[in-house]
Amino acid sequence: PGPLGRAGGHPDRAAELVDQRRRLHAGPDEVSHRIEGGGPLLWDREPGHPLFGTAVVAMTDVAVRDRGLAIRTPVPVSIDLLGSPTMLVGDRSLQLAVARHLILSLAATIGPDELSLEVRSGAEDLRFVDRLPHTGAAGTHRLVIVDRPAGHDRRVPPGLHDGDTSFLVLTGANDALPTNADVVSVIDEATVNLIGAEGTGHVEGATPVGYAPSMAAELVRSLAVR
Repeated sequence: PGPLGRAGGHPDRAAELVDQRRRLHAGPDEVSHRIEGGGPLLWDREPGHPLFGTAVVAMTDVAVRDRGLAIRTPVPVSIDLLGSPTMLVGDRSLQLAVARHLILSLAATIGPDELSLEVRSGAEDLRFVDRLPHTGAAGTHRLVIVDRPAGHDRRVPPGLHDGDTSFLVLTGANDALPTNADVVSVIDEATVNLIGAEGTGHVEGATPVGYAPSMAAELVRSLAVR
């Protein structure tokens, strides 16, 4: 889940990789475009797709060097929502914003035939999940969104993964965090720290991505009618 590696002595290749990541890893603008515009990019990822189940959680800067100039450019930081459980920790409003974006990213890239969503929360900001065509669908992969701070359902399986079922857990800072999870700590509006499930990816200081509640509602309405 880490950022792009150092550019080294190949600035053209570095710039190409940055552009590739922007196109492949759907950030907020790309998710909005796919849902509102439809077309071949909507629901285009199936289990064989190399980015099936991935979503951008933050943006981080890398330096692309060319002709003596160092240009800092944002690069998406992605996590695998369906391959590993994900724990969201931090400020409540930002935690919800990041959760909304992650859910909408999957809803925009994977169709209901492959993805089923379930939300266990009383939070108003997560009500939109009930209106997605993926909720209650017979998808072969299932993502359960559990809101532990609200106390709606604290009975999360110890492994946080059961066959084709994965979990996105909004959790409190004092809750125990499993070792097999992507842990996303939302510090403030400008900072996210991410520790990858494999223990090899560690990103500090990336900028979180998320939608305002009104934007989430508009996107849901657009997606639900398709």
